[in-house]
Amino acid sequence: MMKVALLFSIFLMFTPLVMAEEAPKYNFGTTAAAGTILMEPGQTMKVPAINFFNVYGNRITHVTLTLVDFPKGWNVKIEPELHEVQVNISGTIVTSTENLYVSPSQAIAEIPVIPVEGTEYIRMGGIEGYVPTKVAYLNITVPPGTPLGGSYKISVKAVASWYGQTANVALSQERSFEYVVKTATHSFSEEVVVQQEKTEKTDYTMYIVVVVMLVVAIGGYYAGKRKK
Repeated sequence: MMKVALLFSIFLMFTPLVMAEEAPKYNFGTTAAAGTILMEPGQTMKVPAINFFNVYGNRITHVTLTLVDFPKGWNVKIEPELHEVQVNISGTIVTSTENLYVSPSQAIAEIPVIPVEGTEYIRMGGIEGYVPTKVAYLNITVPPGTPLGGSYKISVKAVASWYGQTANVALSQERSFEYVVKTATHSFSEEVVVQQEKTEKTDYTMYIVVVVMLVVAIGGYYAGKRKK
């Protein structure tokens, strides 16, 4: 009888822990921060590319970013750069190679006076308040001499990973993002370009007018002499 009571006590001790274990929720929330980027030849610009958020999950989202395609001869980098992070998963230390991670969070009513470093706060449809996001940037240098009016594509692959109870990667998800860099001058000017054909036509018309006026003048002169 005592053994049964002891086993029952042990069951009661562990039951709350089992019942409290929440099912994993994986959230790979993303919004493209920029689609079309205007740059001058020779210019270097750091532009926000992707916002990552995690308001629906209860697991940290580890994100790895890769440049898939960009114009030949251009200098394009992703920030934050790929680096190693030590992660403690249920007492086991593992090394994660990633660009950034996104912890579970909630929307807030107001943006903090002193924002968390590396965090931006954005409005999103269907969510009240401001959503904390981690931002990935593209650092782009357009080579001097690149023709104006061109369109150039940059592609980025984002892979999200989540760890499981045994410190292994339990799930991964992949997404692609594309950006278009258009080369344009930032200074504005406007001028009507007169085509050469129109100029020649105008000159010819003036020549006809002058000839007609001369003919009329000469005709009037001789008409006057005849009357005399």
